[in-house]
Amino acid sequence: MMLIAIFTINSCEEDDTEGGVTVSGLVVNESGQPINGVQVAIGSATATTDAQGSYSISGISEAAISVSAEATGYFKAYRNGENRDGSAVKIDLMMITKSDLGTLNADAGGSVTDGDITVTASPSGFTNADGTAYSGSVRVSGRVIKDNDANIGSLMPGGDYAATNNSGEEGMLQTFGFTATEFTDPSGNTLTPVSGQVTVSFTASSTPQDAQLWVFNPVSGTWSYGGELTVAGNNVMMPVTGGTYHNCDAFRTTTAIIEGIVTDCDGNPIVTAVKLDNGYARYTTATNGNGRFRAEVVMLVGGPDYSVNAAGVSVIATNTSAQTVNLTIEVDPETGQLCVDEVQGQFVAIGSNAPIQYPDGAICAIDNEDNSFILRVEETLSVMVIFPSEPVPGSYNVGNTPGSSAYISILAYDQGTQWIGQAGGQIVVSIVGGKKSVAFSNIPVLSDTQVASTASGNLTCGN
Repeated sequence: MMLIAIFTINSCEEDDTEGGVTVSGLVVNESGQPINGVQVAIGSATATTDAQGSYSISGISEAAISVSAEATGYFKAYRNGENRDGSAVKIDLMMITKSDLGTLNADAGGSVTDGDITVTASPSGFTNADGTAYSGSVRVSGRVIKDNDANIGSLMPGGDYAATNNSGEEGMLQTFGFTATEFTDPSGNTLTPVSGQVTVSFTASSTPQDAQLWVFNPVSGTWSYGGELTVAGNNVMMPVTGGTYHNCDAFRTTTAIIEGIVTDCDGNPIVTAVKLDNGYARYTTATNGNGRFRAEVVMLVGGPDYSVNAAGVSVIATNTSAQTVNLTIEVDPETGQLCVDEVQGQFVAIGSNAPIQYPDGAICAIDNEDNSFILRVEETLSVMVIFPSEPVPGSYNVGNTPGSSAYISILAYDQGTQWIGQAGGQIVVSIVGGKKSVAFSNIPVLSDTQVASTASGNLTCGN
């Protein structure tokens, strides 16, 4: 998955605001467009977004930072971040547009529906803010955000999926979708659902497994166990227990930390959004002023790897038994691609007719458009491996024609000679530190139709 992102390069400076750091970011709608005039708050400190959706709040001393954003026509948004090293903190928020589901009568009860979300109330199902019974018309606003929504990581309240179960155990949520609901009287005053009298239903994009009800706590910035819910296939019905956000999630304690740094090719930090996606879980965070990011994610044993997207490029965070995965993402601002790294490892072909050695310090590149892996040394020698499709982790047999299997071409520019890899041997592609590694094993190489050497080695390429 490739993402085109706008990023800026900042110097490695500590925030010089006396008594705390500066927290800044963008507030956007679900289309990524900036929202002007949003009231942003961190505790008692506040700011208002400008026409570009930007806000900035200085003097924040807390290590754990919770930001809220409030604007007419949107559900209130919440986002967590952290002050890791005293540098400026970037926290972006994406707001959920309210959808008017219609009105129902509080005395008689009833249902309102819009698309995939239905809210149902029993008779006498609402109270006023002071706890007294409410009688009259109820305006219902609601939305459902499903787990296959590409923006769910940005829209999820809190953003980090942190949760506490009914035993007080801390963990993370694997979501199957969440809802936002709001109930008001004709004057716009907020109404509270009576416990057990109001439900919200939707159809999930996948069948929920081990799912329970979770309710977002805006004070702690985390999700709390809210009770049981009803699941029939992909159909979910959750009681509305109070608060805006309700989640159909599974509680997980198998987690990992994916952290790292995003810089340009000269090591200057890049401040940018970071998105993590493994096909069933999606997270969004951002680098700080020193280019560093950190995200705690659900990491199931045997589950898929995470694609980590930052500043327009993607690398892989491999699902391993390690509790922490460290990544270094170096991006060339001119090309928007990963910086070309020096090769780690060696490619050695030894034979009486064609001794070839590619030492550490050679240059390599992967061209995903051509499905090729290229190794070059000082414009004199090169090895090109052409894969039948985009190279992914796995083993590839070597054939003598491109297209059906891996195919190797070796060029010696200074000698005017070309060696062609023949059928035989094997190539193994793996991921090392988010970079593709290609291991060669017993590759026969021809020169003038004679076997000149057998090539073996292991190379890790920067992109």
